[in-house]
Amino acid sequence: EKREWKTGKFKDVSFGDVSRTTYRLARFYRSLGVPPKSRVLVLGRNCAEIEISYLAATLAGMVPVVLNIGESNW
Repeated sequence: EKREWKTGKFKDVSFGDVSRTTYRLARFYRSLGVPPKSRVLVLGRNCAEIEISYLAATLAGMVPVVLNIGESNW
């Protein structure tokens, strides 16, 4: 299991949760009509959602470019 920092507490996140969310987000990305191999910006703080967004963009055939704007607890 993976642990995620959220609102000052750790939240348990299973691999199944990550997988379902990643596939759902990848389907959404594809529905936007972005052509395969396009670069897409993944912008956010250092958190599990950034990792999931990165994986989903890759799964959707896009090239994620990650810009981390800092820690999630500030």
